[in-house]
Amino acid sequence: MYNFIFLIPDKPQKKLFYGILSSVIKVFTDSLLVFIPFGILANVSIIEVILCILCYTAFGIMISYSGLFAFRIGSFLGFTGSISGGIFLMLFQFIIMGAAVFITVLLTVIIKGLPIYVMYIGILIFSIAAGFLLSLGCSGILNNKES
Repeated sequence: MYNFIFLIPDKPQKKLFYGILSSVIKVFTDSLLVFIPFGILANVSIIEVILCILCYTAFGIMISYSGLFAFRIGSFLGFTGSISGGIFLMLFQFIIMGAAVFITVLLTVIIKGLPIYVMYIGILIFSIAAGFLLSLGCSGILNNKES
């Protein structure tokens, strides 16, 4: 099957989003299947379940964009082999996930008096901001696919 997503006459960020849309749908469906039953069984508030679903989905989007960005940087640096590209992707995503964990732990340590929802908001803000910046970094990846 051939991917002709680059032929869509739209902005590069929308093309990229269309390219990762199947991953986004899968991550969102997985989050529904995991967090709704767990929320019911653990008797957790609906707000916390919704925040978990949103955080998991935003984190999945960020990881998808980071994979594309790592592919673009790896191609630029000459990591064209599957093993070297895979190792570069793994290291790049470890760095991004490490930053997310660091910010989350920092927020929970610094802001002790506020409710646990602050942690979710921190994860959401980081994931959305990093995903947006990574999508901007990937925006030209589909420009020269016609040749």
